[in-house]
Amino acid sequence: KNLCKNCEWLEGIYFCNMNISNITFDDTTNNIEGMFEGCSNLEFIYLDRMYHGYGSAGRNKFNWLIDHIRTQCINLKELHLDNLTGQPLSTCKSLFKDFTKLEKIYLEKFDLGEVDDISEMFMNCYNLKTIDLSDFNQRYADVYHMDSMFENCSSLETLNVNVLKTNSLRTANNMFKGCSLLASIDMTNWDISNVTNRTDMFTNCNSLTNLNMTNVKLGSNLSGLFYGANNLIAINGLDSVTFKEGTCVTNTSNMFY
Repeated sequence: KNLCKNCEWLEGIYFCNMNISNITFDDTTNNIEGMFEGCSNLEFIYLDRMYHGYGSAGRNKFNWLIDHIRTQCINLKELHLDNLTGQPLSTCKSLFKDFTKLEKIYLEKFDLGEVDDISEMFMNCYNLKTIDLSDFNQRYADVYHMDSMFENCSSLETLNVNVLKTNSLRTANNMFKGCSLLASIDMTNWDISNVTNRTDMFTNCNSLTNLNMTNVKLGSNLSGLFYGANNLIAINGLDSVTFKEGTCVTNTSNMFY
């Protein structure tokens, strides 16, 4: 509790291998309260291999800690969360939302557990230049919601979303909206045949010129599929696109609007 409170002179912290599983954290007692309070000049935090414990208490500790860092470390540029251990999360909705100064985030072997919602996960991370999702553990996760996942990541230059499992995806509206520096998006092997809402998925992606849709699976409704992708030059892999079994295309309105 209050471990680094008001350490305004701190610019970086290494807390690798930290174990917070035995720290009391419940409805009446929060003994990790104030951990980074007032650390407004912190630019990097290493929490690699942190063990936060199992059960709902372990999950809640992790979520509280991330929210605490967001509100207190307002100038944070690097966040290292590689190889975390403990209770897998049940949702990642808005997990890193509004880390507005963050430039780099490290998520090696990040366990999505039984997560079904990763919407707004990186929303408004204006300064993030790259996000490496290649080591996301989605073994048991059926993700239904990815809406606004990268919305307003306006400095993002590279992104490897083809590693995401999308076979259960239902909503993807605003997913890449405002990613104004992304020049290409690789959607290889995506299954978006069950998506019911993808409004403004590519709106304000002003640098987007190339879209890879190799082996993408679509549904019957293609309405507004590329809406907002006004500078697209090439859509690769269209000859390999398939459709949900037993469906026919019923709507192509505003497909390229």
